Amino acid sequence: GYRFVVEGHASAEGSESSNLLLSQRRANSIFDYLVGRGINPARLLAVGHGEYQARFRASDPEYLRAQDRQVIVFRLAD
Repeated sequence: GYRFVVEGHASAEGSESSNLLLSQRRANSIFDYLVGRGINPARLLAVGHGEYQARFRASDPEYLRAQDRQVIVFRLAD
């Protein structure tokens, strides 16, 4: 079967350490949801990126910063 990465992301607001924890919690939440629906946990990897890949600055408007608060799930190549 395929393997998937669940990436959690955060906006640039707040401290780097709190954003890293927040993004990991986001990834873990989706990981837990998928496992609860019968996906084998060995096929999933949850990773928090914090604000590392944020596209918008903390001083940008909220509607832009909100776009950085996300979880992305993608399939790993064979």
